[in-house]
Amino acid sequence: MSSPLLAWAIILIAGPVIFFAAWLWQRRSGDAGIVDVAWTCMVGCGGILHLSLGDGDITLRLLAIAMLGLWTLRLAGHILLRMLRDDEEDGRYQMLRSKWGHRAQAKMLGFFQLQALFVLLFLIPFAMIAYSPAAATWQIIAAPTLWLLAAVGNGLADRQLQRWRNNPAHHGRTCRAGLWGWSRHPNYFFEWILWLSYLLLLVHQPYALTIAAITPAVLLFLLLKVTGIPYTERCAVAKRGDDYRRYQQEVSAFIPWPSQTSPSPQEQAL
Repeated sequence: MSSPLLAWAIILIAGPVIFFAAWLWQRRSGDAGIVDVAWTCMVGCGGILHLSLGDGDITLRLLAIAMLGLWTLRLAGHILLRMLRDDEEDGRYQMLRSKWGHRAQAKMLGFFQLQALFVLLFLIPFAMIAYSPAAATWQIIAAPTLWLLAAVGNGLADRQLQRWRNNPAHHGRTCRAGLWGWSRHPNYFFEWILWLSYLLLLVHQPYALTIAAITPAVLLFLLLKVTGIPYTERCAVAKRGDDYRRYQQEVSAFIPWPSQTSPSPQEQAL
């Protein structure tokens, strides 16, 4: 079996098994957030598997492994810490349980298994990089630079939001601290930019670039129209009501942009 087929075969077999185990875990714990941890780890391990078995330029492959490995550790660790710290399940999954009613566990199983398919979609850029020839020097510099900027923005947004939530005086109020005063979802924005950085490693390969671009295109659609912003904002409106509705009117939904109303000094504090 060729290396690409071997990598895909391993992932196709492992994915459903891992997500079934994750479903069993949430059945006992009552917290479906574990699916996000499983998904992140599957993308990270699957991408590294492709890059390790490929025969493309070694510099590109090692660079992509480093970028993907750090992304996996940061995101999976962040989600795990949030699950351990918070008493409640993520509002998105609470909403799904409420919507599905007595069939919640059966539908949750289908939802978990669907994530195995999404893993395949997000492995496409790494499957392309794994067999790509050497790239130009500017690509080797530009890709990790853009990735680093996105990772710093993502980490900063997470830190600002957590510091806001840790202050009891902010209970019931919408975070406008730092980046959250410029975008209602800076974490989603920087996550999308991070995935664009992988495309820079494929600019010299137009065919591979076109195929790999499917991933950030689908991610953008999911964030804007499906499981990202729509579900998150429904939960926020349900919890914070008019305060969040005013936030929606004043602050950009996705791309960081100056808000229509300046936040107070307390809201600007990081």
